[in-house]
Amino acid sequence: MVHINLGFIKLCANTVIEGVCGMENNLVENFLNFLQNDKKLSDNTLQSYNRDIKLYCNYLEENNLDMVKTDCDEIKDYLENLKEKGKAVSTVSRNLASLRSFYQYLHRTKIINEDPTLNIESPKIERKPPKVLSSEQVELLLEQQKCVDLKG
Repeated sequence: MVHINLGFIKLCANTVIEGVCGMENNLVENFLNFLQNDKKLSDNTLQSYNRDIKLYCNYLEENNLDMVKTDCDEIKDYLENLKEKGKAVSTVSRNLASLRSFYQYLHRTKIINEDPTLNIESPKIERKPPKVLSSEQVELLLEQQKCVDLKG
C-alpha cells in the first residue's frame, strides 16, 4: 500500500475513494498532489476538493459510470442529484467548481480529449442584501465612549 502525505490528510492509494479502482484512484491522487505542490492551495481548500471529488466518485460508482468517459449530461445529472438531496446552491456550485478544476487538469494532462464541464453553467447563488443599521442604532454606536488609551 502506497502512502502519500498531503499534509492536510494522509491518503492511502487503496482507500482514497472507496470502490474506485486503480487508474481513477491514481488520477484523483495525482490531481490532489498537483493542487498541493504546484498550486499551493490551503489545507481547507484541498480538503474541500478531496471531499467533493470523493462524493462524485461514489456517485459514479453507484451509477456504473466511468470517470474518464463521463459526459456533460452525466455531470448535470450528478449536480441535479445533489440538489435533490437538499444540498444548498452554494454547495452544488462548489462541487461543480471542484469537478471543473479536476476535468481541466485531466484535459491539460491529456488523459481526456474534451472537458465535459466546459458548457455547464454554475448555479446562481442568491445574494441577500446587507442588513442596514437603523437611525437609532447608528446614534447609539456614535454615542459609545471613545477609548484613547493604549489598550484600545
